[in-house]
Amino acid sequence: MYKENNNIPIGLSNFVGVKYDVKPVSRSGYDRKDELGPLKKLCERASINLKTVKTPIYDVDEETKLVYISKDQDKIEEAIKAEHKGDRNRIGSLLGYPSCCIDKFQEKLGKKDLLKELWKQKGETSYLMNTLYNFSGRKIPEKDSIKKHFASSTFYLPHQPCSLDCKKSLKMAKEIRNGLKKDFPEQEGSIRKKLQGTFLYFDDLNFATFTGRKTESGIAYDEVLTELSNIEDEKIMRAIDEGDNIIEDEGLHIRRGNDSILNQEDGTTIFFE
Repeated sequence: MYKENNNIPIGLSNFVGVKYDVKPVSRSGYDRKDELGPLKKLCERASINLKTVKTPIYDVDEETKLVYISKDQDKIEEAIKAEHKGDRNRIGSLLGYPSCCIDKFQEKLGKKDLLKELWKQKGETSYLMNTLYNFSGRKIPEKDSIKKHFASSTFYLPHQPCSLDCKKSLKMAKEIRNGLKKDFPEQEGSIRKKLQGTFLYFDDLNFATFTGRKTESGIAYDEVLTELSNIEDEKIMRAIDEGDNIIEDEGLHIRRGNDSILNQEDGTTIFFE
């Protein structure tokens, strides 16, 4: 069990994934080298290799600061080469992602709001599959502060699954959860509380989290958890504050009781158990 502050750039789930052999390699961007101190300590204690590079990746012209961790130094070097070549299949495999999820990600590459299609499928609604606060692979402007506003460790699954029913992704999330429970029980409890519950999603920059419950046609809610929400549209935020239930029926309808407050063409609700 680790007791020090472990708000690390790579995320606790990615660290645990490597430590417990769920992932061959983990990697993440970072801003400043002094951010890497806690991660270096964790890696030293777990006999995990760490390497930083500054390089252009894929279709991004500007150089990106990346940190890689793995028990196998050769795997880090292989991942760096795959990144240079733009070999998304190989880098995805080295990061431990299921092939079905790699294929689906490449199919949706460059498209906004990856979660919209995923959540509309409903399917498996285990909180372990909730990747709302995992911004990896999602097309969000770098200048947007949303990535920094939400902690980098608020997820179990380190990738976007091909579907909420993906058994390989669910197995991976369970193994990472078990590792978090062993090493970071307090943080694991916090992650679980944030990922369980009632959610409303419009797009990657507009979503809300509630205390509430699912209904036959949507959700009913008591309170908006503003610290876990990001609604940029003031009209929608006012409607949510005034309402107490949301119906999905040929669009999305925010209501108070049976009285309509706002109708939207798009948006989806989901309850993660």
